[in-house]
Amino acid sequence: MFAVMKKILFVCTGNTCRSIMAEALFAHQVSIHGEPEEAEAVEIISAGLAAFPGEGASAHARQAVKEEGLDLESHEARLLSPQMVEEADLVLTMTLRHKETILALMPEAEGRVFTLKEYCLPWEEMGSPDIDDPFGLSLEAYRKVREELTELMPLLRQKIKGNV
Repeated sequence: MFAVMKKILFVCTGNTCRSIMAEALFAHQVSIHGEPEEAEAVEIISAGLAAFPGEGASAHARQAVKEEGLDLESHEARLLSPQMVEEADLVLTMTLRHKETILALMPEAEGRVFTLKEYCLPWEEMGSPDIDDPFGLSLEAYRKVREELTELMPLLRQKIKGNV
């Protein structure tokens, strides 16, 4: 059970593909599989290191999550700010480079910033710590990212639930 509010921040480059897909998929995971109070105890947001504020989700990201019954139509990209990192209990990046960039700018966030894969998976199962960027690629590439993220969401929920 989530006893206190947890703020989870997903980060990628432009906040139009991976991080918003992760945000939507994790919110769905918590709402469908969590206890009622769990959904109320978790705030889930996303941002990008090089986002253009207000930009919408990419067409393929919208389609890939729509196939799972989720909606990104109203999404507006957010540029990552130091305040977002400060306020988050957990910052989950899509790549090691994203993590390194955040920690270079905000070393005090050490211990709260991880790649999504390193946070969810045991070292020996992780392989690459990165979730590949599908930007500019086919719908199939976005589906592959969606599937990778979908597999990680139950692991993330259980890990967060166990750390509260």
